Amino acid sequence: MAEWSNAAVLKTVVPQGTGGSNPSLSASARRSTTAGSTKASSAIKVRCNLKVIQRRAYACAIRKNMQEFWYVYILSMQNGKFYTGYTQDIDERLFRHQNGMVPYTSPHRPVQLIFYCAFPDKYMAIAFEKYLKSGSGLAFTNKRLIQRQTIIKQ
Repeated sequence: MAEWSNAAVLKTVVPQGTGGSNPSLSASARRSTTAGSTKASSAIKVRCNLKVIQRRAYACAIRKNMQEFWYVYILSMQNGKFYTGYTQDIDERLFRHQNGMVPYTSPHRPVQLIFYCAFPDKYMAIAFEKYLKSGSGLAFTNKRLIQRQTIIKQ
């Protein structure tokens, strides 16, 4: 019950819409509280705790959202062909391709990442990869996604 009373004090002491990392109390709140008031100090303490919780939740949400993206990528291989795939961790997958851990691309190393795009949904990424591997998708890839003169065979 004490937390609810502190939250109620927080709403009355700290007005909505005050910006900054450490907004001061409003003039009416300063007049109504005394220097030794425990209500005001507990409200500020609750506000500080809420700020910490909000920052941690925001950081977690960013990490979660970053992990939930799915990537469709195109690699250029040494033999002049292209490899299209999808993954959730583009850096780790590229590392695996470059170090010969993927059976299809290991004899055609080195590989070079030439295109990738992110999707918020796994099934959208799979559908786009499937499209890129189709006839019209290959034409689209050759016309719009791959610049042939910049690809260097090593």
